[in-house]
Amino acid sequence: MVEDKPASVLPRMLQRLVAARDIMLSNDPDFSTPIRARMSLASALSALGADAEAIPLYDSVLAEHPSYPAAEKARAKAVLAAGLADVPDFTSRLEQARSCLKQGRLSDAQDAFDRILVDDPENQPAQIGCIDVALRKGDLSRAIALARQGLERLPDNIPFGLRLAQGLQRKGHIVEAIDLFEDMRRRAPDHPRTGISLARAYLDTGRLSEAQKIVGRILSETPGDREALLLQIDMAKAVNDLDETLHNCDVALEHHPDDRTFLDRKAHVLMRCARPLEALAILKRLCANAPDDGPLQARTARACLAAGRVDDAQRILRQAPASIPVTLLLAEMEEQAGDIDVALQRLAPHVDSDASATPDATSALVVKFCTLCLRNGQVDRARCALASADIEVENLQPIHLLQLMQVAAKMDANEIMTVALDSALSRDAIPHPLAMHILRLVQSAGRPDLTDRARDMLEQRVSVVQRAAFRIESDALTLGPDAAIARARASGPVRRNPDSARALASALLQTGNCDLLLRYLSLCRHRWPSDPDFAIHQANALGELGQPEEALAVLDELASVDAPLNIMRRRLRILYESGRLAEAEKLLETAGNPPAMLLSPIIRLLLNIARDRIDAALALASDVATQIAGDHSTAARFSVTHIGALLNEARIYKLARGTGPSAAQVDPKSLQRSFFLPAKQAIDRNRPEAVDAIPTADHSDIPRQVFQYWNTDPAPDEVTRIMSTWQSAPGYRHCLMNRNDARAFLRDAFDAEHERAFRMANHVAEECDFLRLCVLLARGGIYADADDRLIGDPEVLRRAGRGMVLLREPVGAIANNLLLARPGHPLLQIAVDMARDSLLARENDNTWSKTGPGLLTRATAAYLSDTSPDEVSRDLTLLPRYLGQRVVQFHVRLPYKTTQVHWNMTAGALPLDIVRMIERDLAD
Repeated sequence: MVEDKPASVLPRMLQRLVAARDIMLSNDPDFSTPIRARMSLASALSALGADAEAIPLYDSVLAEHPSYPAAEKARAKAVLAAGLADVPDFTSRLEQARSCLKQGRLSDAQDAFDRILVDDPENQPAQIGCIDVALRKGDLSRAIALARQGLERLPDNIPFGLRLAQGLQRKGHIVEAIDLFEDMRRRAPDHPRTGISLARAYLDTGRLSEAQKIVGRILSETPGDREALLLQIDMAKAVNDLDETLHNCDVALEHHPDDRTFLDRKAHVLMRCARPLEALAILKRLCANAPDDGPLQARTARACLAAGRVDDAQRILRQAPASIPVTLLLAEMEEQAGDIDVALQRLAPHVDSDASATPDATSALVVKFCTLCLRNGQVDRARCALASADIEVENLQPIHLLQLMQVAAKMDANEIMTVALDSALSRDAIPHPLAMHILRLVQSAGRPDLTDRARDMLEQRVSVVQRAAFRIESDALTLGPDAAIARARASGPVRRNPDSARALASALLQTGNCDLLLRYLSLCRHRWPSDPDFAIHQANALGELGQPEEALAVLDELASVDAPLNIMRRRLRILYESGRLAEAEKLLETAGNPPAMLLSPIIRLLLNIARDRIDAALALASDVATQIAGDHSTAARFSVTHIGALLNEARIYKLARGTGPSAAQVDPKSLQRSFFLPAKQAIDRNRPEAVDAIPTADHSDIPRQVFQYWNTDPAPDEVTRIMSTWQSAPGYRHCLMNRNDARAFLRDAFDAEHERAFRMANHVAEECDFLRLCVLLARGGIYADADDRLIGDPEVLRRAGRGMVLLREPVGAIANNLLLARPGHPLLQIAVDMARDSLLARENDNTWSKTGPGLLTRATAAYLSDTSPDEVSRDLTLLPRYLGQRVVQFHVRLPYKTTQVHWNMTAGALPLDIVRMIERDLAD
């Protein structure tokens, strides 16, 4: 103790301590002192009563680490003890400014720092504070500029260097940021932030092992180090390992039980684990201590929604202080309730005038506003809002950049699209979702060389931990699912993270390897039990494989967790896909949530059509047009998509059938031959019984032969691989026809009129639709689309009926991608005649109605009305589509479907200026 020292010793000790202080504060580049040593020496000086001598040491610590609490408090005490309170001192003013910054009052914080700089232009903590405000606002360009200015004056200053590196890191220039962090760590290894900042930069590039080494070293010395514990959580979160993230949150909370950041992180991961009630308990606790935190209130309301507590969510949002997250969530709920005009009124003032919003918040507001305008059919208003919005594209975080690109594409806003894409391609680090979006854009240009170059470049910029998932998904997109699985196997055994496991499961589903897929998903569920995605993947896979009961059983397991809304959405989708429409309707009625919150616009529209609610279906037209459009050109031609054509036909049918006395004068059979809806209703009346298993007839007249069509020769490799599953079916003859084969067949088996009808088809889909009907009428057998993979025994379907086996879609249409029939079946004769006449008349109907499922539905209704019930029961078997999925995997996702080669490509051609910009960026 100092008190025990002889009085003669104290001056000598003080002299030595002051001398040590002077050495520590020297500018000798070969001599640097850890912060802890300077704090200890300052404390010793204060203990000797030399508070004035201690102040320079505290100042040196605060110069390097402006927000170091221990130094701030000790310095304030030393100022008072030394009697220097009347000397200009900015400590309390800095504390107030930093308090505003911590509370998110960014404008107040900026004003406070500016006032300090007016009185003391060289005040370094205030200069640092201005940079921190810019970083919090997302004004990365300003933050970088201010940090560079600081380094011009003080080239070796660590606080300025750290903030420069952070700004570069957030702007996507990760390589330069890491170089800066590494340099600062070499120069100041004991600085409390250089190691953590470097580790976080390593995390951004996926260099987890290097980040883990730094974090492990810090935690071994200081197990409760807050920043290291936080980074440990974020490392597990980066690979989407929910179990590890949850564990790391609990470890951090053992050291810091009331830490808001750790509690918030745990609430977030609980939401990801489909446990919103547990998340809600934490968020309510946080809200009680921060009633003015609008974003926190919005997250709490979102947890209420996930738990199915819509009224609670509305109450929280009504009472919450104004903030952009609250505004966006209120607009989202109004949208789901069908009040789009109200939602637009809510957003409009913020889109026009919210200058205080960060770039990300501004982008989120504008994107939501434009999306609602598109849903409301107000395309010009959306374009105007996007064009006039002051969005700092270069400062956007990747998720907001992606959303901006998506909405710009829907409006043909090519200038903004080009700027956003250029910004994305200029970044050293590109997250997996953004990289896949860019690759799909490039793929749509139909330039394989450009696609290959883009893929190679993007793979190098995707984080190392996301690279395996990107490789699988990009292979599936550009080469096909079979090639993706083959390449994944060729890379040898690897320890997968949840992201790459999900990508692998998706590719396995597309390969049709059902047993392997389901085993793999079971293993994933065992390995990551807290992650609901794998159970949902399993349920979705079972649904696509025609096993809805098993899929619903998996969802029942998940129902033991507290995520009713998410589970209900999945359950409704499975019920719809399996044709259990009455059950879906009942669940919707009892859910207590707006239908828009539970089902997509397309499914709601189709459900309304299936249940004969035409007006309700028509009311959803603009919503569906916005959902399916890859760009505005697609939205503008929505009427010629098959759903648009179906709605147009519904409008005409309403007029044609008439109302009141005029309705009785319309011939029902004529309506059934002309319109889908009365044809569907006629089939409903004639075949009301539900089939839940594939029957087995005593014998079948359907020949064991398979016909397929590809207009050119040879077919693409990925298509050939799918067709080979039919070619190898034991006991079946396989016949692949191209355009020349088809014309020769039609001339020989029919006549010149049929061949001319084939030639007058608008595109290859109409050719193929007409040919399949003619081939089966003449020869009988099985017709399968070239993208339909055989995954079971075709005998199961062939033996399901004597004369003809057809599959019926949930909306009530008769599918035409898979047909089984005996030669000369009268239903086929009706369909061939109808298709031939439409083609020869050069009708401009949509393909779906003219030669596809719409036509086949009308032909089936005509057959049922002209044929005795006994003959129908012997000669026609109608099965729900999901039963066919037990044998055939329909419409496998193949690379050609994402290019302009595909007849049904949903997006327009990629504009030439964007293609050239991509070429330039790839060349650089």
